[in-house]
Amino acid sequence: MNSFRTALLSRFLLGVTEAAYYPGVVLMLSRWYKRHELASRLVYFTCGVAASRVIGPIIASGIFATVDGTLGCAGWRWLFFIEGAVTCVVAGISLNLIPDFPATPASWLTKEEQILAQQRMTDDMCCIVNDPLKNAHRSGFAEALTDWTVWWLAVALAFLTAMLTFENFFPTLVATMGYGTTTSLLLCAPPWILGAATSLLVMRLVLHDVF
Repeated sequence: MNSFRTALLSRFLLGVTEAAYYPGVVLMLSRWYKRHELASRLVYFTCGVAASRVIGPIIASGIFATVDGTLGCAGWRWLFFIEGAVTCVVAGISLNLIPDFPATPASWLTKEEQILAQQRMTDDMCCIVNDPLKNAHRSGFAEALTDWTVWWLAVALAFLTAMLTFENFFPTLVATMGYGTTTSLLLCAPPWILGAATSLLVMRLVLHDVF
């Protein structure tokens, strides 16, 4: 990235591709877990994001300490190359392992397990009181736009994303403490460990009171 225009275009493309990630994960989980099971699964997923923030600085510190300047590329470029390559490999493997829905064939699920997964979703939907004629002439897109829970989730996700933007500047802020690059990156990990532990604790307390 040698210009502001290039950086802006790259950030736009990154945002477009990432926009459907979290909602897509929520959709996928909702097809496998019952409504009362979703809260804990989403917390585990969010804590997984925090765990990646713990591992990321550790990997970055190793890359900056070993390959910075190798082949004429700065350390941050190597960080993109290595993490991007690993992500592509994992995505390719996951594409063949993770089924879309319980009815989708999967090599690691037996026929009985697939039937059980489908039955669980059927039982969960049977608990929803709904008039079949009420929305007979409305599309799923129209129902989504008029459902207040969709808007509430969108607002919550927007606030969550805005809150997490500090992570982009966190290493720079830690570097103002006067430590070297490796130490500064390593010091970025403890706050995320505390955040993940706090999320798990709050989830346990809330779900214990609710259920």
